[in-house]
Amino acid sequence: MRAARTTLALAVCFHHVVLDDRAAVATAVRDLDQLTRDRDYANYTDIAHFMADLPHEYPSPARWFDSPDLVRARWRHLVTARRTHHGL
Repeated sequence: MRAARTTLALAVCFHHVVLDDRAAVATAVRDLDQLTRDRDYANYTDIAHFMADLPHEYPSPARWFDSPDLVRARWRHLVTARRTHHGL
């Protein structure tokens, strides 16, 4: 159940980032951060920050195969592509 809630919270972050609703993004990221506070799914919190181009408030425990900057660029590209697709 927790995995589903965390995945849904990440999807909500993506939705608000694509719509560029900064207030909703802040709330969604904060909610996701609470769900990943024990470090399970820490990569989801990173992804939300990457998509929204937000800095982390604290160091992430997640480790990436590629550099965090490259991962951030890929997620930002996904957001940009989705905005373009929807004419936003």
